[in-house]
Amino acid sequence: MNRNEQLSSMALTLCPGIGHVGAKRLVEALGSATQVFERRTEIPQLVPEAHQAVVDALNCPEAFERAKRELEFVEKNNIACLTLTDEDYPSRLRECPDAPLVLFFKGNCNLNAMHVVSMVGTRRATQYGKDFCDSFVRDLAQLCPDALVVSGLAYGIDIHSHRASLAHGLPTVGVLAHGLDRIYPAVHRKTAVNMLQRGGLLTEYLTETNPDPYNFVSRNRIVAGMADATLVVESANKGGSLITADLANGYNRDCFALPGRSSDDASAGCNKLIRDNKAALILSAEDLVNAMGWQTAAAPKPDAIQRNLFLDLSPEEERIVRTLQKQGDMHINTLVMETALPINRIERGDTTIGFITSGIAYQYVKEAAPEASILKLGLVNPLPKKLIEDFCAMCDTVYVFEELEPVIEEQVRSWGIKVLGKENFTKQGEYSAAMLAKVLRGEDYAVFSKADVPPRPPILCPGCPHRSVFSVLSKLKIHAAGDIGCYTLGAVAPLSVIDTTICMGASIPTLHGMEKAKGKEFIKNWVAVIGDSTFLHTGINGLVNMVYNKSTATVMILDNRTTGMTGHQEHAATGKTLKGEDTYAIDLAALCRAVGVTNVIEVGAFDTKELERVLRESTQGDVLTVIIAKAPCALLKGQKFPDYCVSDSEKCKKCGACLRIGCPAITKAEDGTVKIDPAACNGCGLCMSYCKFDAIKKVGR
Repeated sequence: MNRNEQLSSMALTLCPGIGHVGAKRLVEALGSATQVFERRTEIPQLVPEAHQAVVDALNCPEAFERAKRELEFVEKNNIACLTLTDEDYPSRLRECPDAPLVLFFKGNCNLNAMHVVSMVGTRRATQYGKDFCDSFVRDLAQLCPDALVVSGLAYGIDIHSHRASLAHGLPTVGVLAHGLDRIYPAVHRKTAVNMLQRGGLLTEYLTETNPDPYNFVSRNRIVAGMADATLVVESANKGGSLITADLANGYNRDCFALPGRSSDDASAGCNKLIRDNKAALILSAEDLVNAMGWQTAAAPKPDAIQRNLFLDLSPEEERIVRTLQKQGDMHINTLVMETALPINRIERGDTTIGFITSGIAYQYVKEAAPEASILKLGLVNPLPKKLIEDFCAMCDTVYVFEELEPVIEEQVRSWGIKVLGKENFTKQGEYSAAMLAKVLRGEDYAVFSKADVPPRPPILCPGCPHRSVFSVLSKLKIHAAGDIGCYTLGAVAPLSVIDTTICMGASIPTLHGMEKAKGKEFIKNWVAVIGDSTFLHTGINGLVNMVYNKSTATVMILDNRTTGMTGHQEHAATGKTLKGEDTYAIDLAALCRAVGVTNVIEVGAFDTKELERVLRESTQGDVLTVIIAKAPCALLKGQKFPDYCVSDSEKCKKCGACLRIGCPAITKAEDGTVKIDPAACNGCGLCMSYCKFDAIKKVGR
């Protein structure tokens, strides 16, 4: 093993502010932890999402000093120090975005066994759970003697899973929430020592690390991430095993749960996982093996037979396959040029009927009329007049099948070519194969009836800065004239502050019109809300009109540093061109002052107290005010979220204040307390600002 890489990996985990996800991204980008430190000054150029703060954090000599002391302990005690680049590092765990940069392992088993299952559950196991652990592991040992059982060495299901594995001859690994200089709980020391002979102990923590509560939550991601499947044997309605199940689902790993009686508290969590389709029901080891498709010891593996991957390819498809086989991966534009495929093409079929179409409408034609002749247009402007004339001359009847306005149809008819079109199809909504079949043959397609599922209304993302702004507007009962963007979702419950949305750029003129029609007192509880990119696109002109006509309104620019709704394009205030090149960034505040707004206020979007103060003053004043609420979009590339929020059910008063902000990461438990999904939460802290009982706090990932 590379000693420098081990030292660098340990040091990188100790650098403040980097985090598991950030550290892994840096290593993947630069190839190794050693390279991260050696080329740290180049990181902003090599890793665009990394800021200067990352470079500064890597200048941490004390981290290397601590890493050297740890490496001495590791070498002295024959502990394996596994970095991401080591072959022995758990390969399944390496795939996870928050995989530890370094692991410490003491034992003699293969962490990359053919079959790995994690067994977790309550610390207050019943006899039902204990008996299942024993029978499950016994049968698993017979079906898959090469399986590895992983758990957390804790009380209850964990320790019984380890002991059952030892009793039935399966290797078992305990994932610890502390360093390898101790065993917690101490009463499990004897079992832990036995595990070193058949299995081992694994941890991401350095020595002298105490088994703090947050460490157990963090170690659960290793338990879930290094396994093919996670099995929850027993669990109450809340607990670490449910967090492990959520993590397994987040990693796209299989999750199973043992059901119990509805009256058994120890099975309530398992029953809920099964009910919510977060885990599959399991009653035996055979159920697991069959569900996973694992080869059992009783069934020899058949000889592999290579499937014929490509059947009945068209000449053009064959040309694409041959080009890719010969030249390897390539950009789609390069592939088009290399294969010289025609942009517009005729697919000759039954010439009694033909279709001129493009895009998704082409797929509907292929499904509803597979025998027809088709002119597929890859470029619709300019239209290939000669090709269209030849195609229409070839077919007896030609339909132009295009969604919305008859753009192609009208141009073809202007050339004197007879085609059928919108007299048969609507100008509104989406087309379908069923619609075409109805027109051609009068037949109704057999389609599935609408599923009876709960509605899923659109909602702002977790950590969205717009939610913070809208929560303050809602609290103050201020109405908003809205605009076109993600923030239009402020119209829906539970925020419900956007009252008008007409078209792009309409928010400011709408509020101005209200003021002129109803007077300045009417708009004392109104604001105009517009995004930064929309403001630059077509909002500034409305603001100029407000200045010119002596408005006293309040305008809010929600500056999230991007064009969020349409794909995070750059705009004139981001400092980047659409090609990613550096350019001048327009200062929104300076721009507003330049057109005559004297009262321009910049405030952090998540500073709810300051937002509330500023809104109270500006809306009640008699001067035109622009409030720029600033915070980057939560989905913006390069964003780092080292923390997430957790709720304390003991402190929770079930008041529902945190639920009223409408964050999808927060749900209500059956007992009325709240639960925060660690996979969805990005630690914005908005819920904390509305909890008066200190029942929500941030923890590191």
